[in-house]
Amino acid sequence: DPIIFNHGAPLDSEKDAVTNYMDQYVALAQALLVSKAIIVVVVEGEVRGGGMIFPAMADISIATPKSSFGLPEIHRGMVPAVVSHALKDRLGSATTRRLALTGEPFSADKALQ
Repeated sequence: DPIIFNHGAPLDSEKDAVTNYMDQYVALAQALLVSKAIIVVVVEGEVRGGGMIFPAMADISIATPKSSFGLPEIHRGMVPAVVSHALKDRLGSATTRRLALTGEPFSADKALQ
């Protein structure tokens, strides 16, 4: 079994649980945005969907060779709305669009490029 760092929202949960999660998720993204602290994220395992907010908004992201990343929302008919803004700043518009539209996972080595 792969190690899971963060897979984002619990989409298989009840609607109220997802809504509560999204409210907390947006609040966390806003807190990271205005934080004066240096944010360091160490990733070991899978990061998918909304979980990508952590490495995307960090000042320093460190990923082990076991790490992988991806935006699988497209496969569920969704758009990775909140995390896309942070990823665009980190990876650029073209790369963020490609990842969001294909849903393809990528390795830590690919992320380094």
